[in-house]
Amino acid sequence: NGTPVKESSQIAPPPSKQGSIRSGQLEVARGWLYKWNHAKANRGFWEWRLFILQESGHLTYFKEQNGGTLQKRGLIDVSTLEWINEHNQMPSWVPADWNKHGTSFVLRAVASSEDSSNVYLLRCPCVESMEKWKVVLDDIHLPSRRVTPSIVKPPPPPADCTPLSEATLKAAATSHYQARWLQMPGDQSELVKCGWLLKWRDRFPYRRWQRRLIVLRSNFVMRYYAENPTEGTLEERGEVHLATVAFPSEPQSSPDMLVMDASN
Repeated sequence: NGTPVKESSQIAPPPSKQGSIRSGQLEVARGWLYKWNHAKANRGFWEWRLFILQESGHLTYFKEQNGGTLQKRGLIDVSTLEWINEHNQMPSWVPADWNKHGTSFVLRAVASSEDSSNVYLLRCPCVESMEKWKVVLDDIHLPSRRVTPSIVKPPPPPADCTPLSEATLKAAATSHYQARWLQMPGDQSELVKCGWLLKWRDRFPYRRWQRRLIVLRSNFVMRYYAENPTEGTLEERGEVHLATVAFPSEPQSSPDMLVMDASN
């Protein structure tokens, strides 16, 4: 009947297949997801697949066969992916109740020709798995080329981590990380300011405040980092060249916020 029998998100691939799956590539994330199959006479069903995101930018998925072996079923170039979330962007084969569990998302892989594309309807087995994949896909900067909503006013930031009252790049120094750790190889610039701020992420469909370590150096480059609490490390999330920054002409809506437009 095509109904998956495994509901646990903790299922791991057989140890004998681990080496062949990794193929020397570092993994960013892996997990079991439901993938919607609509290929049989418009009567779709969910399939249970192991998805592995590799550092090379490829998202590979596998089918578990009898005996516990894994068969590769597809390879997706992550750089071609984009979100689909509006009903008028959905293919006709996507069922009306596609997100009744609140743990599903739809992605389109756009090939070199805009007329050739593949759409993937995926469902996570639990909310925790959904949150993990949201963060992973969000952090690899999936664009929303077909769905381009207008920028919305951010909600008030969380009470436990509010922005500084001065609308500048000034921030309180952090005791967890020393500035020299954040200096790029070959960078002779000096640290100007360093501290934690909230950065509003306006990327559809997951708009939210993100806590970031902001580092401003004397070469007019501002870098921001995300903290990995599990590893106790910092991961660079982007940089802004301040020479490209413009500030809105209208007054800021709140003294606690700083809005700038970087054209780089």
